[in-house]
Amino acid sequence: MDISNWFVFPIDVFIDTQVYISEAYNFGAKGNLGYFSKQVLAGNATHITSDIVVGEVEKHIAKDVSEAISALNKAVDNRSFAIFRDNKKYQLQKIDESEMVADAISIFHSYLSDTKAFRLDTGTIDLSSVISDYFEARSPFGSKKDKKSEFPDAFNISMLRKYAEYNAPVIVVTGDRDFAEAENVFCFKTLGELLDAINSQNELTRNAKEYIKNHTQHIFDEVELTLMDGGYALEVDGTDTDQKGTQHGVEYDEIELLSFSAISLINIGVVNINLPDRIITINLDCKATLKVSCTFPTGKFWDPFAYGTMEETHNAIIPLAISISFKQDDEEVDFSIDDIEVDFSYIELNQYTLKDGTRLRTDDPNRHWDDNDYVDNPCPDCGRAITFETEGGNGFCTNCAPNH
Repeated sequence: MDISNWFVFPIDVFIDTQVYISEAYNFGAKGNLGYFSKQVLAGNATHITSDIVVGEVEKHIAKDVSEAISALNKAVDNRSFAIFRDNKKYQLQKIDESEMVADAISIFHSYLSDTKAFRLDTGTIDLSSVISDYFEARSPFGSKKDKKSEFPDAFNISMLRKYAEYNAPVIVVTGDRDFAEAENVFCFKTLGELLDAINSQNELTRNAKEYIKNHTQHIFDEVELTLMDGGYALEVDGTDTDQKGTQHGVEYDEIELLSFSAISLINIGVVNINLPDRIITINLDCKATLKVSCTFPTGKFWDPFAYGTMEETHNAIIPLAISISFKQDDEEVDFSIDDIEVDFSYIELNQYTLKDGTRLRTDDPNRHWDDNDYVDNPCPDCGRAITFETEGGNGFCTNCAPNH
């Protein structure tokens, strides 16, 4: 069913906790949560939430921001920055974790206020029905789930059912299929999908999507230029975790993008139409193959500055935000691409995107990083110079000799 065909504005929209997390709590003007707030202010949507969602989002914000601050403060303490300690040009200082967490939660509360979020009444929860569902392993308490962890969803679903009795239909943005089983409740997996459905009722939107499809190669070329210029900003996870939870591989220091091969544009969705400024914002993904070269420390104690290199090829999904301007003359509309933004922070390159057999070491592990650094009488295993002090007695150095 194409739900966008029967939208009657304003629509009631409930945003699940995991949506805030997947959107990285981006309440800014260019984030999907920000675009949703514009729909609320335009009178197209009513924002519905619950004390459960608010509490869960607060908890996740506190945890995620704390972890990020901890990593940042650790980087500030790095000895490599000692040279700048008294340099006024670079104000390197730690961040107060508690203060920043409080500010982050305050931003979330401001978003709820700005969108006039209506909180569902916890008094409408049908506890007897929820408990019955729990013991009978009915949705959302599936037999393969940690059933006790599903109580928050069960409470939210119960409140939504009661709300939908008098305010049907209700739109829920969630990746959890259990919500879809409630009567008069209809689900969208992502906020981007909902925004596209809202905007797609405008014929201008459909024409803009066709324009994008007809200019695919131009978009590929621009994305390639952006990636090749800023490839150092990519992050590649060189570790693998097996089924037993054991981690293998190495952590990379520097990344170089060697090549970009575009495949297709997918998930094309219009997230905002600015009629006064005649700007349409479209979010989409570019499927591509990326070949990267990564450096990593080899961990040889006699040469702490020794590095190795690894090349990998990944099947990547590259998030894009495209701004299209338009001019309308009677029934004719002319479009032009104003800007293409590549969101590096959402590009995942890890063991799950790695193409089979493409993780290959390209340096000689038996030599030092500097090819001009000649080593007399090297150890056949590690390349370390064998001297009177490091002779292991069997043709190998003292480190490698026990292995033979």
